[in-house]
Amino acid sequence: MVFTEEKDAGQALKTIIQSQSSFKETPSIIGKYKGLDIFIRKTVFEEKYIGLRGESDFEVPLKISDKGNIQQLVKIVDGYSGEIDFFPLLLFHYSICFSITLVD
Repeated sequence: MVFTEEKDAGQALKTIIQSQSSFKETPSIIGKYKGLDIFIRKTVFEEKYIGLRGESDFEVPLKISDKGNIQQLVKIVDGYSGEIDFFPLLLFHYSICFSITLVD
C-alpha cells in the first residue's frame, strides 16, 4: 500500500506494530519510505524504536502519536538534504584552511 497522508500512514504503522508481538533487538523491516527500509526494533527493556535503513541505520523512539511517528521518519530524510547541501561548503572551508596552513 502507498500512503499520501501522514495520519493514514501512522495508523497503518500502528496496526503493523500491534499485530507483531515478537519484535526483537535486531531491526525488523516493515516497509519502505523514499527507497529506504522502514524498520522497528525493541530493546531488552521493551522500548520500541522506528527508523530508516539505507547504507546506515537512523532510528528514533516510537511515539504514541501515529502522525508523530511518520513525521520523525520524514525529519530523518529531510536532515540528509540539509547535510548534503552543507557538505560542499564544509569541504570548501577545509580546503581553504588547508591551503593557508601550507603557505604558512
